[in-house]
Amino acid sequence: MKYVCKIPGKVKWDDPKDLEQMISEITENKSKITSLELIHNSIGIECAKKLSSAINLIENLSSVNYRDLFVSRLKEDLPISLKYLVESLSNKKITFLDLSDNAFGPTAIPSFDFFLKSAKSLEHLELENNGLGPEGSEMVCNALFENDEIKLKTIKINRNRLEEKGALSLAKLIEKMKSLEHLEMFQNGISSNGMKAIFLALKENKNIKVIKVNDNFVKESIQYLIEIMPELTQLKIIDISDSIIGNKYGIEFFKTVSKMNSIQEVYCNYNEIEDKKAQKEIFEYIEKNKNIKIIELKGNEVNKGLFKEYEKNLKEKNNLEKFECYSENEEDFEEEEKEEKDNEEKEVNKLTDDIDKININK
Repeated sequence: MKYVCKIPGKVKWDDPKDLEQMISEITENKSKITSLELIHNSIGIECAKKLSSAINLIENLSSVNYRDLFVSRLKEDLPISLKYLVESLSNKKITFLDLSDNAFGPTAIPSFDFFLKSAKSLEHLELENNGLGPEGSEMVCNALFENDEIKLKTIKINRNRLEEKGALSLAKLIEKMKSLEHLEMFQNGISSNGMKAIFLALKENKNIKVIKVNDNFVKESIQYLIEIMPELTQLKIIDISDSIIGNKYGIEFFKTVSKMNSIQEVYCNYNEIEDKKAQKEIFEYIEKNKNIKIIELKGNEVNKGLFKEYEKNLKEKNNLEKFECYSENEEDFEEEEKEEKDNEEKEVNKLTDDIDKININK
């Protein structure tokens, strides 16, 4: 049974008495519940304490979603509430834990790092948009590193400003575990050196299926990803958008993609691949891989004629389901340019007609 506490409107829970119905339901179904969601609520300290006691009774709990749980709470209250809720999981075989969208930052890491150090069964960890910063992300990775029995399959740590310090700690953890199947770490301000460490660590994770590292300073470190990709034979989805890789590495990346039968989705938007010859070479490499279903190359000023030339063949012969090379902004800008050009032509034609009328009148 999946017990869901999902109340619209981000309800604030301050009085433990208001939890009576919820706690009664948990208690009555303590042997059936396997998954718990308390998302999009605002839980105060006393309510967290009360709820923790009830959660502790659940016998077969394996999946826990505490996403967006402390809306509008004081910064000093959040760590206390979080600790109560995480302590209730300590004696359970939790495989999935989501603490995303809780702005606890580094100060609240001690409220749950004890769990990370001892959770033997945890496979999927989601920590998105928590304001961890370099220090907080390092603390999280160090806690997990201490746990010799943990084998995470999923790590989502997006929008946390890991920067280089956090990335190096994460790389060390990934290399040690060798179990990762799904990695998301976009929008973290990670330097090229930090990304190099991540890519080299991924080499040890042969079952990786999803890599989303977009919107970091990948730049020339993409060469290390290109080098290891042939060894990642299970890789299905890769997103390296907003990584400033340029024409040269763009060609090398797609050359490697063309030889990988497992790849199904490739996202390479806004990467300054603006040279027409480079784009043509990339399209030719895409043609060679019949297994790809989705390609995105938006924001690279792709040549319109070139796109039209390859689009039909890729969709018909390669069974490509989605081939996008233009964002809405690009299309809007193009439409505006066309409209502006049309207006200019109308003005010129009007002016020509006026001159002709003047000449006729003379």
